[in-house]
Formats: sequence, C-alpha cells, structure tokens
Amino acid sequence: MTTPTPTQAPKTGPAHHLWRLTSFATSPQGRPALLGALGALLITAGGLGAGSTQLHDRVLESLHLSWLRFGHGLVLSSVLLWLGVALMLSAWLWLGRRVIERTATEYTMVATTGFWLAPLLLSVPVFSRDTYSYLAQGALLRDGFDPYLIGPVYNPNSLLDNVSPIWTTTTAPYGPAFILVAKFVTMLVGNDVVAGTMLLRLCMLPGLALLIWAAPRVARHVGADGAAALWICVLNPLMIIHLMGGVHNEMLMVGLMMAGIALTFARHHVWGVGLIAVAVAVKATAGLALPFMVWVWMRDLRDSRGFSPMKAFAVATAASAVIFAAIFAVLSWLAGVGLGWLTALAGSVKIINWLTVPTAAANLINAFGGLLFPVNFYAVLDVARIIGIAIIAISLPLLWWRFRHTDREALVGIALVMGVVVLFVPAALPWYYTWPLAVVAALAQSRQAIAVIAGLSTWITVIWKPDGAHGMYSWMNVLLATACAAVAWYSLYKAPAPSTPRPPAVNMPSPGPDAPLPGPDASAAHRPAGHWAAVRSRRRA
Repeated sequence: MTTPTPTQAPKTGPAHHLWRLTSFATSPQGRPALLGALGALLITAGGLGAGSTQLHDRVLESLHLSWLRFGHGLVLSSVLLWLGVALMLSAWLWLGRRVIERTATEYTMVATTGFWLAPLLLSVPVFSRDTYSYLAQGALLRDGFDPYLIGPVYNPNSLLDNVSPIWTTTTAPYGPAFILVAKFVTMLVGNDVVAGTMLLRLCMLPGLALLIWAAPRVARHVGADGAAALWICVLNPLMIIHLMGGVHNEMLMVGLMMAGIALTFARHHVWGVGLIAVAVAVKATAGLALPFMVWVWMRDLRDSRGFSPMKAFAVATAASAVIFAAIFAVLSWLAGVGLGWLTALAGSVKIINWLTVPTAAANLINAFGGLLFPVNFYAVLDVARIIGIAIIAISLPLLWWRFRHTDREALVGIALVMGVVVLFVPAALPWYYTWPLAVVAALAQSRQAIAVIAGLSTWITVIWKPDGAHGMYSWMNVLLATACAAVAWYSLYKAPAPSTPRPPAVNMPSPGPDAPLPGPDASAAHRPAGHWAAVRSRRRA
C-alpha cells in the first residue's frame, strides 16, 4: 500500500476524505478556514473567563485558572475572545469575496465549517446563558415536574445557580421534542453543568448537518448558488458563534425546518411535513413554513394527478394536518406533557432591547419625547407591542395568500413572514434572526444583498456581549458595532466581480451572484395556463 500524495489520491473511503481535507487545508482555498479556526480557538480560550461562565466553575478552580474571570485576567480573556471574533468575521468576509468572485465551492464551505466548529465544541457557552435554562428545564421533566407549569426555581439543584434570574420562574417555551432532548442530557450527566453543556451542544449537531444538506439543495431548486447559500446561513457568525457557541435550540429548529422544505420541494411531501412538525416540536417558529408547504403539495397534486385546485388544496391541507397532529401527539406523549408551552411563548415580553420595531420605537419615543413632555415608557411599550402584534396578525395571512404560485414564491413568503415576526414580536434576541436568514440564503445572492447580509450579521453579532448581556444602551458599543458593520458591508459591496470565466473544475459551484443564474427546477417555475387542460384531456382519453 502506498501513501497518498497530492498526485495520487485514494479513490474511496475514509482515506480519500482525509486526503481531500488535507489537500484543502494546505491549499490557498483553505486559508480562510485556518484563519477562522484560529479565531475559534481564541474564542474558546477567552470564553473561559469572559464567556457566559458558571457562577462557581469547579473545573477552572481545579486547574487554578479562576484568575481568568477577574481583574487583569478578565481583561486578557476579553481581549482573546474579541480577537477571535474579529478573526472569524474577517475569515467569513474573505470567503464572501470568493463567493462574489465565483471561486467558492460547496466543498470549501462544508470543510471550512468543520475547521471553525471543532474548537467551539469545547467552549463554555458564549454570548448567551440559555443553555443553563435548557438544562434546568430538562431536569424538571427528569425529576417528575411539568416544565410547562412551573419554572426551574421549584426544583432546587446546582443547575439553578447558573440560570439567569429572569428565567428562573419562567415556564419552558419550547416544544416536547426539545424538552425530551434536555431531559435525555440531564439523565446522562445528572447536574454536571460542564458535561451537560458539551452534550447539549453535540445534540445541536444534527441540526447543523441538516442545514448543510438542505441549504444548497433549496438554493439549486430555485436556480441559486449552493455555495453562496452555505456562506450566508451556515458559516455566518450568527450560526457558528451564537447558535453553536451559545448552544441554542434554534440550530435544531432551523436545520429540521430547512430539511423539511428541501424534501417538500423534492416532492417527498410526507417526509417534508413530518420534519417541519418535528421542528415545531422544538420551537414553534418553524410552524410559519408549514402553510406554504401546503401550496407546494397542492400544486404537485394538480400536476401529477390532475386534481382540481379546490380538491388538491383540500387533500394537501388535510394530509398536512393529519401528519402534523400525529407526530406532535407522539412526541407530546413520549415527553408526558401537553400544550402548556404555547402559553409560555409570551415570556419574551420580559426582554427589552432594540432588536424589534415596537421596542425600538418605544425607546426612541421615550428618549426624544421625554425631552418635551413626560413619557411613561412602559405604557408606550405596551401600545407599541400591541400594534406590532396587530401587524403580524394582518400580514401573515396576506403574505400566505400572495406567495402561493410557485416554489420560489413559497420560499419568499416564508422569508417574509419570518422577517415580519422577528421585527414586530414584543422582543427578539440575536439568534432569532437566524430564522429568516436560513430561508433568505437561497433568495438574496446579489452582490448588494450579500453585502447587506454581511453588515447586518456583523452588527447583530458584536452588539451582544460574551457574557450574555447586550450593549444596546451604551452609545460607545452601538457606534463600535455600527462601524464594524459598515466595514463588513463596504468590503463586500466593493468586492471585484470576476473578469474571466472560471476554468472547469471537479467541484465547480453554481454561477456567482452577479452572473445570470441557471433556470430553476421545473417544479419551481409557474406552470403554463394550458398545462392543466392538457392533463385533464389526457385523463378523459
């Protein structure tokens, strides 16, 4: 047996994949991957002191590293962590220029994801303390309590010490599938916070794998570039740093939802609706995609079986409802819980920041109106949030009806309803913006759109603090985040377009964002008006 060399690659098996990965890492294409990996290492190291650390970290104490959390040690940890974030953002923007230049491949994106993610698997939670709430809620179910009726405070244990005070009395707003995952983790590791965090993060990996599988497929289905889609919604710092580094269940929800959309577009409707139902059982937001999948199924029934529009809609709606109800009932039965988590969704009203329009409007009215007349901030906030809910209630059915004609329109509709929900709900957190981002990845691939996504993603990433707090009430933090966002936007807005066509390659990506894209799949295009008449004529014959 000979050792593989760059000129002699193994044909199949693990050796082939290892050779390909090694070749990638040592090639110019792999430089952003290595730069981002260094950033991830620094985030992991800095997170020991500056991340969302435990109240009493026995691991650091046993290693005599507790000094990293205080005084000069905290300064050093913060510098390391923010330097790591800067390197990852730089590497991401570097890859973004390659997306625009048409030199990026899907393999480059997938391999880079592995390099960036590996160090973060060992990190403490960063930019969020939600993982401690997840573990405490899982322990409630493990110990015989209903997490939809009581908060973690009613089950005193060492996990409770690290839960943010605002959530100790709040019931779980997550579906039965995720509560089962959290219960499974706490059953395996008990109340060990470190082991629980590591295992919970590993439980998010299937969501990331599903997103890597689904995003390029959905993009190609509507005639877009798979590599660009992966850059937008997988390698995005909001995904890598916030969802995986912060250990958020959005990772599972988004991955399941996008896989369900991809399967539905491929005409595997039962599996597609089933995965979306599981995604809803993780977090309710995924349910916004389901009504649009009914349109996709309806059109397929008209096309393949010649059903009338009304019959096709009735069959698609009934089948989707049955599949959804069956899967949800089974998961609820396995978890031994009911629908109480739906009432807990209102718990987000406790959050007050600038990431939604109602809360931002209330803050602005309070800041500037207060200069002229007395302002009751909380009264204004309540009115603004009621208006926001009204906008959501009116917009969602209108958008569902408007975007029903093609698969691409269905995707646009999902992106818009998720955008409306994120912008007008009472409160939002940075990782909420990953909901529409995953869908937008297949739709917004022009140079201008990529630049805007880079700027917004950068701003949302850096406006949050590594310990889980936010800096939106500090003008210095806001100005620094805005400056970083402007640099990110400008660096891609002014990125040079390819001057010559790229030579053929083994793993050639789809055409770049500024080039004419290939036509979408036939199933994504609007059917000609005469098609249905021809189908009926053949059936009568």
